[in-house]
Amino acid sequence: MFTRVHVEEYCNGGEAALIVAREMLEQWKEIYDARMAENSLDTDRQYSVVSDPDSADKVARHVVLSPLETLAIPVLGPNHLLPSPAGSECEGSVRASSTIAPSRVEQALSEVASSLTSSQPRPGPQQVWDLQIRIWLLVADLYLKLGQTNQAISCVQEAATIAPASHHVLYFKGLVHVYKNEFEEAKVHFNDALALNPHHIKSMQHLGLVHHYLGSHRLAEKMLRDAIQLEPLVHQSWYNLGKVLEFLGENEAAADCFMTAVDIEATAPVLPFTAVPLCFE
Repeated sequence: MFTRVHVEEYCNGGEAALIVAREMLEQWKEIYDARMAENSLDTDRQYSVVSDPDSADKVARHVVLSPLETLAIPVLGPNHLLPSPAGSECEGSVRASSTIAPSRVEQALSEVASSLTSSQPRPGPQQVWDLQIRIWLLVADLYLKLGQTNQAISCVQEAATIAPASHHVLYFKGLVHVYKNEFEEAKVHFNDALALNPHHIKSMQHLGLVHHYLGSHRLAEKMLRDAIQLEPLVHQSWYNLGKVLEFLGENEAAADCFMTAVDIEATAPVLPFTAVPLCFE
């Protein structure tokens, strides 16, 4: 469904993608509530059997498993959860417009958000909540691309209540400030994200742009070259570096960067292939 969101956005626009994101939140809640109820019932049964001495050893072997330890929710790798960087500076593809009513999508997402918030304190392994963080940040990214900053802020806040120190959450806080042209605040969040994960490419990309907007062009160049050195096949990094070099008057080098960005984007998938979880491991 993560992949489907990006395909819907690419083909039919952000509003269509938001509908799929709503379905993801609904499914998360349904699966989580069902598993919680199932584990609660199992726990009650186990405690009722403990009174039988012959069953004590059997029960002991089962209660060592934490609730939801075997929850069947697919989880993507830690480096593959976030969507492509938002913002006109990084966009090179044409997006189709959508005729879906925005108010309908927002109302549905709001209803799901309210029900999810009520289930926040429930227990469970961290990977289950990590998955919900991914969904909230995916929705935030869609809202930012649609220019609906307030809705994006609400989604980032939902993710921050689960993991306020996540570098992904800090990155999106910075991204919101970029969209609001609050570059000093954005720089703080991107630096905080990189302090937690020095190899987070998207934070490096946008920190480079922020340095550029604030007038530190050589620092921006260095940050973007560092990002390219880590991940040379990310076309946004090459495009952003080209913009910086063009501003500095290094037109030939900028043209090379733009051409490299175009060549890489021509063969780039909607999502990295490694973002698609394997069915059999």
